[in-house]
Amino acid sequence: NIRYKAKRLDEAKREFKQALSIEHTYADASLMLARCYLKQKENPKALKVLRQAVKSAPGNDQLRDALEKVEANAGIESEQES
Repeated sequence: NIRYKAKRLDEAKREFKQALSIEHTYADASLMLARCYLKQKENPKALKVLRQAVKSAPGNDQLRDALEKVEANAGIESEQES
């Protein structure tokens, strides 16, 4: 997304949210929205987005890996491991 690359994160977040409102299983939009939140130090929001994405697409390894990484950085045990 050009806005993400240009560090226009609020605009990028709006676009990713809009994409997810149309297709909630759009993994790339979930990943990019989570990245925007992480760049703005909004880790709880990033976790929420990734958890919802994994529920929507449980077979997506990229989403699960991203969630595990964010949880590890936040000191949270992965729900799959508990």
